[in-house]
Amino acid sequence: MHFSITQNCFRNLFAAIALILAMSNSLFAGPSVPPLPLVASEWLKDNLYKNSLVIIDTRSKKEYLQNHIVGAINLPVAASFKMDNLRNKVISLSEIKALLSNAGIKNNHSIIIYDSGIFKDSARFFWLLSIYGHQHVSILNGGFHAWHQAKMPVTSVPRNLARSDYIPLIGHRFITTKLGIRLALKSPNTFIIDARSVKNFNAVTTKSKKSGRIPQAINVPWYSSLNEEQPNWKLKSIAELRSIFQKFDKDKYYMIYCERGKESAVIFYTMHLLGYKVAVYDGAWIEWSRDKSLPIERASRAISGE
Repeated sequence: MHFSITQNCFRNLFAAIALILAMSNSLFAGPSVPPLPLVASEWLKDNLYKNSLVIIDTRSKKEYLQNHIVGAINLPVAASFKMDNLRNKVISLSEIKALLSNAGIKNNHSIIIYDSGIFKDSARFFWLLSIYGHQHVSILNGGFHAWHQAKMPVTSVPRNLARSDYIPLIGHRFITTKLGIRLALKSPNTFIIDARSVKNFNAVTTKSKKSGRIPQAINVPWYSSLNEEQPNWKLKSIAELRSIFQKFDKDKYYMIYCERGKESAVIFYTMHLLGYKVAVYDGAWIEWSRDKSLPIERASRAISGE
């Protein structure tokens, strides 16, 4: 009897040790790099406690404090740009260094971004981190809405990481300027993509003082990459996306613009995922349309992106 009790105690002890070791492997293992720049809620749930995984909630502070994914930190998308004459211009090298360092993000972190489910804010932050050279960045498909709908773990307790010394890399291949667009108009190897709606493209509506489009632009509306399940927008399958973009030559270079900067980031993300060479025009239509020296096309024409 005594031997049996002792044997059971040892068996329980060994089981407890095995459980602790298993938890340690899950919690403190090396970085878990997502298989693609897009992850599903199920993948994130299985990798929530990896020590080199940082989850960024790009919603407002108010929304974040109400409820957010367990372990997520809050960096509202508004922190990724500065208002400059109505343009959402990308923040500078020193500003991104301060932003990410204060948030506790390190260069070797694998980052998962999510928004409310509209996809545009996540794509905007993805583009920002791409500009400054962060290597492992993914978007949570469907955002917080999909996560919450799937009854995944949430909390209202904020998370703050210890300050880091983030070192952004200077790179310009993912961002272009007004001059870049002007040069593209004369280049046979560079194409301009208008990511705005069909009505914006055909000068029917606009949020700017002037309607129209940049000459030679090809319209690929930002929502053409997404399944329209508002408020839970999800990226279409890789097969569907390849079908949409198959007419574009991967040996060419593409510059994307929209009204102010968010919608173009969705097409940037999609084409980047598919292996295209792409950049976003930071000044967007707001800047181009206000420069009286620049050409504007207004005549309605066939849409290439639908």
